[in-house]
Amino acid sequence: MLNNCTLYAYHHTGSLVLQFVLNDFLMALEEASFIESFTRNETDSNRFYHQLTCYLIKLAGSEQEYKRIFSWIVDAGVLTKLKTNSDLLSEKGEKSDNDYMELHNCAHKTWLYCLNAVDQLRDVERAQGSITDLKEGVEKAITSLHKLKPLIEKIIPKFAQDENVIYFILRHHESFDRHMGSGWTRKLLSRLYPEGIFDFMKERYETRGFFEHIPRIKLKIEELAL
Repeated sequence: MLNNCTLYAYHHTGSLVLQFVLNDFLMALEEASFIESFTRNETDSNRFYHQLTCYLIKLAGSEQEYKRIFSWIVDAGVLTKLKTNSDLLSEKGEKSDNDYMELHNCAHKTWLYCLNAVDQLRDVERAQGSITDLKEGVEKAITSLHKLKPLIEKIIPKFAQDENVIYFILRHHESFDRHMGSGWTRKLLSRLYPEGIFDFMKERYETRGFFEHIPRIKLKIEELAL
């Protein structure tokens, strides 16, 4: 049974939407890292084309026109979901806070670059385009995706008092460190919680009656040596 406590309306703060954004962002970076790796190493044009097709469809989803409009569909690409969730997050944020709009604009631009790369992929398939142009199109999309990193870093501190967002980051610290840089999570949380993070997380989850999460939170904090 829950203790008598203040129940926070997390859905009103953008907490859940930010977790969707962070999840989409990590998934997009994972696919982009695969593309960057095989683009450097693959010399066979046919294999390059077929592998790239798989990765771009994962990122952009189907290039059918109706799917570009209705981006909430279940099988939408990762960047389509990232764009949509960034838009929802910007609606939750303060109207005077430009950080949310910058994130949305960059996510939208990245999505458009990726759709353009899918179109270039189809041009190659119809023998109307070149692999060189396709590679340049893909590089633009990936470069734009990486520009989201500092924007994400500006958004997260706004949710420093939201234990759900922080717990998400703790659970996925290996992915964040892999894509944002070695030790990124530890540096971020040390800056946000100079006096330590465990007491804050423990108090929040105990207050809500979620005692079963505390051992895992403690483990993740220990993994980061915080």
